Formats: sequence, structure tokens, C-alpha cells
Amino acid sequence: MTGSRGRWAGLAVLSVSVLVVVMDMTVLNVALPAITEDLWPDAVQVLWMVDVYALVLAGLLVTLGALGDRWGRRRLLRSGFAVFGTASAAVLAADGPEAVIAVRALLGVGGAMIMPSTLSMIRHLFPDPRERATALGVWTAMAAVGGALGPVLGGLLLERLSWRAAFLVNVPVMAVALVAGLLLLPESRNPAPGRWDVPGAVLSFAGMVALVYAVKHAGAGGGAFDGVTLSAGVFAVAALATSVAMTGTLLLLAQWLQLVGRAGRDRGRLGRVRRLTGYWADESDRPYGSVRLPHSARHQRLRLDRLQAGRVRGPRRLRRGRRQLRRHR
Repeated sequence: MTGSRGRWAGLAVLSVSVLVVVMDMTVLNVALPAITEDLWPDAVQVLWMVDVYALVLAGLLVTLGALGDRWGRRRLLRSGFAVFGTASAAVLAADGPEAVIAVRALLGVGGAMIMPSTLSMIRHLFPDPRERATALGVWTAMAAVGGALGPVLGGLLLERLSWRAAFLVNVPVMAVALVAGLLLLPESRNPAPGRWDVPGAVLSFAGMVALVYAVKHAGAGGGAFDGVTLSAGVFAVAALATSVAMTGTLLLLAQWLQLVGRAGRDRGRLGRVRRLTGYWADESDRPYGSVRLPHSARHQRLRLDRLQAGRVRGPRRLRRGRRQLRRHR
């Protein structure tokens, strides 16, 4: 479908896709206490459950975007739908923390296949600059709505169902997107993509993994650097010196800057480092040093249930999405 209605219907498929991808960055926040009670992960495993998704997604964005230019953007997008849906269904077989981390990593791979493809497809679907600006505004607003919807939907599902429902909700959406993408989206690729910098792509991913490993383990150790952590940090600096890697690093840096803004309000080096990593550990009164997200701890002190906790965070993200949509009109 290449007419006006077909273009906007295709935009609906792309917008829902990015909504689900962004929603999975926040939906686990509400489900994390239930996962901790069921699987008893240690502190480091909980950190990786939360962060491996965004880490893998950011690390592969540049590489998979280049792959879509060569292989076909619709083909990569539909493959991302399949990977994302399969990974979400695989949570049924997850019986330990390691399995949940693997599922989240595979979800990150699927998300990295979807995200750059949606932006490339918008550029192809809307050659008119005014229509393209509107389409990008819708795309941005849906991404903000996804961040707001994650905690609310997660809280609603966990009121009645297991924590696995926070993953399984993606399966029917991805199944519909697979069919709709075939019917509504045209294939496109770059006719002259140029040489693919394979070493730079590998270094970008490996460097960001090493960087986050060093930051998180330094935070867990109260700011102390052991030999492994220091080596990981040095490797990250060396790997991220390439130009392709720096592009991917900026994507990850945007997420960290939001945490740094809140970190300045904490007192003491340990408070700053732990807030930077996004978590507070309470090893003194919990047997496995389990961790809690800062906002989850506040919700527990206020005695909010999961759905109420999601509603607390949802409206603020929704207002952010409205502002983004007005900005692109």
C-alpha cells in the first residue's frame, strides 16, 4: 500500500512497534519485586535483569541499522518482530535468574532490530518534509507513551497474573505486527551502502558491555575498583574510541544523564555511585543483598500496590509525550 491511507496505516504499525520496545524498558520495574520473591536472584543478577535489555539494544543499534540498509529494512523489521515475540514467549521456560537475563538480552536484540528500522521506514514512507515531521512527532510521542505505559500495564497485569505476564503481553502484539508489516510496509534498502565497518561494530558493543560492567561493579563495591573492574574500564575507553562506537555511546549516555541528574541530590560518594547505577542495596537486612529500585522503595514506604505504583509514574511520562507531539506539529 503506497497511497496516503497506506502510509499512515504503516506509521501506525511502526509507532506501535516502538511503543512496545520502549515499554519493555520500564515494565520490569514493577515486576521486579515479584521476580525477586520467586527466583531469589542476588544483587548483581537483579542489576543485569534490568539493564541488559537497554545495554544490548543500545550496543546493536548502529550495527543492525547498517544491516537493514543492506539486507532490507522491512525484512529486518519483521525479523525483529519474530525475535521479540519469541523471546517474550521464552519466559515460560525461565526457571532461574540466568534464564531471565538471557530472555531480556534476546529482547534487546529484537528491539535493536526494530528501532532503527522504524525510523528508516518513516523516511521512506514520507518523502514530503511536512508529513515526515508529523510522522516523526507521532513516533516520538509513542516512544514517550511507551515509557509511561510500562509501569501502569505491568502493575495491572501483576494484580491478577504472574510476573511472566509482563513478558507475554508482547507476543500477540508482535504476531499482529508481523502480518501488518507484510501488508502495509514496502521494502527498501540503501542502493549504495558503502563498506561495513565490522571491527568498529564489534568494538562498539564490546566496549559498552565493558563500560557498564565497570560502572556497576564499582558501585556495588562502594566506589572501589578491583583489578577486573579497572581492566574492564580501560578496555571500554579503548574500544569506544572508534567513531562508530562513539555514536552508540551517545545513545547510552542519554539514559545515564537522567540518572546523573538525580544523583546530585544524594550526599556522600557511596550514595552518588549507587544512585548512578540506579539502585539501592540493603544487604544489612536481606539475606541475599537483594536490591530495590529507588521509586519502588518509595512506593513500598507509601504502601502502594503494583497498579498504584505504576499510576504514580505513568502520568509524568505521558505529559512528556504530549509535549513532544506538540513540538513536531
